[in-house]
Amino acid sequence: MQINKQQESILNEFQCQRVRSTDSACLLSISGPIIDGTNRSLLIDHFRSDKHIADDKAGVLASYVISNKNNDVLLFFSIRCGELFEKIDHQKMILSHNALVGVNTLKNSAKVSKDEHDIALQAIKNALNAGLSYEDFRYYAEKKRTYIGDVSKEPSKEISRVSVVYSGVELKFFGINDNAKDFWGSLNLPRKMGETLFWYFIVPILEELREIVGCQYLYLFAADREADGHLVNYYRTALHINAPAKLSSNKPFFDYNSVFLYQDIDYLSKQRLQFLSTFNPDIEDSEIV
Repeated sequence: MQINKQQESILNEFQCQRVRSTDSACLLSISGPIIDGTNRSLLIDHFRSDKHIADDKAGVLASYVISNKNNDVLLFFSIRCGELFEKIDHQKMILSHNALVGVNTLKNSAKVSKDEHDIALQAIKNALNAGLSYEDFRYYAEKKRTYIGDVSKEPSKEISRVSVVYSGVELKFFGINDNAKDFWGSLNLPRKMGETLFWYFIVPILEELREIVGCQYLYLFAADREADGHLVNYYRTALHINAPAKLSSNKPFFDYNSVFLYQDIDYLSKQRLQFLSTFNPDIEDSEIV
């Protein structure tokens, strides 16, 4: 059952504002742990540090707090522009190049020797066995040609060469205020605080962002220190931020021990509508519980 007017009224009383416009005393009230069993005090210390607040004021990143009408912080987070990419697959480029040469060789089979014919046929089989299609042959072969050409023009190792680049926004320092759990419980809302505020406030910010600048993906680095991957599972199931193998990102030192996750913002927008339409459990389900 979808979210009702009374529940919307409760959520609409909350305010989502930049840290630079927030009373510093509100930040001091934030307490961990954010995720059960994991101490997140270090994350909170970074979020409310002088440097982090200065970065928000300078526009290096945008930090937000979501608070109630008493200015009690419920959730905090930061976002900043970033970039995702597909890594270059040198093996695919080589196989495609050889296969494309093989295809061209077979087109002139009347003029080639048996050995050349067999080599060409084997090159095509090798590419097909690797999961490449005939359409891929030209695509990856062209990637190989342009890659070699670019390296010859600009061989600097300071440039990271990738296959395809995608626009993204990074979600950082995302967490709830442990001190606000009792308040949230008093509201008698059927969903947990973190997921509710994510779908109700954060995803709309991403949608507004896309009205200004192109942005395809939301991504984050989950600092999961629990053996059962509790935090990563939370992001995947409650927030639908998964980790397909296709894309990669540059991982900074601060996030070395974290798990990279991402999701298409279009998909998150659709999931937001789904979340709101099923905000309340069906009567039959609640009776069973």
